[in-house]
Amino acid sequence: MNVLVTGASGFVGRALVAYLAQGGINTTAVVRRSVNDLPATKQLVVADLITFDGWLAALENIDVVVHCAGLAHTKAGEAEYTAVNTELSCQLAEACIKAGVKRLVFLSSLKAVGEQTLLGEKFDSDSTTSPSDAYGRSKRLAEQKLQALAASSALELVIIRPPLVYGQGVKANFQLLMRIARLPLPLPFAGVNNRRSMISLDNLCSLITTCLSHPAAAGAVLMASDDEPYSLAQLLRSMRRAAGRPDWLFYVPEPVLRLLLAALGQSGAAARLMDNLEVDAQQAQHLLGWQPPYSLDETLGKMQS
Repeated sequence: MNVLVTGASGFVGRALVAYLAQGGINTTAVVRRSVNDLPATKQLVVADLITFDGWLAALENIDVVVHCAGLAHTKAGEAEYTAVNTELSCQLAEACIKAGVKRLVFLSSLKAVGEQTLLGEKFDSDSTTSPSDAYGRSKRLAEQKLQALAASSALELVIIRPPLVYGQGVKANFQLLMRIARLPLPLPFAGVNNRRSMISLDNLCSLITTCLSHPAAAGAVLMASDDEPYSLAQLLRSMRRAAGRPDWLFYVPEPVLRLLLAALGQSGAAARLMDNLEVDAQQAQHLLGWQPPYSLDETLGKMQS
């Protein structure tokens, strides 16, 4: 099998290329600039994917494309998100169709569905979508346009919607939370027993690899997550254990914590930490016979090394 991975120097793409290399899969890594330690079979350096016009040649003899490239975590406007996450994805899919690529695995996002679930509710592949920001809307629009292209061609489309992905090299909110967990101080989150789905980087790479060739993955929209959701209290305890710290969590009522964070101008952070956001990943497990091979504690332990 010959696989092409876009966004191969990014957080997910780099890990995926390494994962595929361990499995002996021939991989073409699409990168913005040459990467010395990327264990791909070969690298394709493309400075600007939007203006790149060499897809047909790049896709020659490629069986599967995994599209990880995208725009996220920026202050870009709606038009820029749409240009990168939607239109670029469609251009790539059209090139795949012309080149005879068998399958396209599109890394979408849970944000294409929504940002919050009620307690006891889970997002699944059939949930009504209600993305709340430009990033989520661009991913959802990409899903719809890619599905239309696949329906009128022989291209097999697989859509994967991961929630927050954590692992070695993670940045942003998860990295900040790990720094907080390492503090030699007690933390006031013992009473935050929400339910948030996440997926470790290694588990996501395992799922993507399964989707490269599994017959049942064709046409599927798959929610991706670890075996269980995590509460903020559970997550912090696991992080502190991995860092060699005692649990040291004490109880402050959740409404009080939300008020304090709001007073500090951190209402958004409070929502990301304490709201529920749970997915039903059973479809992926049942449809593909796939189980997440790595636990939260195993991944956090690797992140300390």
